[in-house]
Amino acid sequence: MNERDVIKLIDDMGKRLPHFPDGRINYTTSASAPVVVVFVRYKDKILLLKRGDRVLTYKNKWQTVAGYWDEPVRAREKILEELREEIGIRKRDIASMKIGAVRRDTDAAIGKTW
Repeated sequence: MNERDVIKLIDDMGKRLPHFPDGRINYTTSASAPVVVVFVRYKDKILLLKRGDRVLTYKNKWQTVAGYWDEPVRAREKILEELREEIGIRKRDIASMKIGAVRRDTDAAIGKTW
C-alpha cells in the first residue's frame, strides 16, 4: 500500500464513518484507523511523549508523536500538522524529513488495526 492508496482508503472511510464537528473522521467505532507515527530525532535522541489518561487507547503509555490520519491529505501535510499540534514544531524548524513505508499493524489486545 502506498500513500495514494492510503488517501483513497481515508476518503472511502470518510464516506461511511461519522465525523467530528470540525470535519475530521471519527474512527472511535472503527476496527481500523490510519495513523501517522513520527519519530523526532535531535542529535542521538528520539523524543518520547507520555500519553494522558483522557485518550481512548494506550492511556499513560510512552510513544512518539502520532495522530489519526483523519483527512484525505498527503502524509507530509498530516505529519507537519501533528508536529505543530503536539510539540509546537513548525516546518521551518525541521532540518530534514524522511517518510517511511506504509505499514499495517494489528493490536489484538484492543481489537484495532492501525
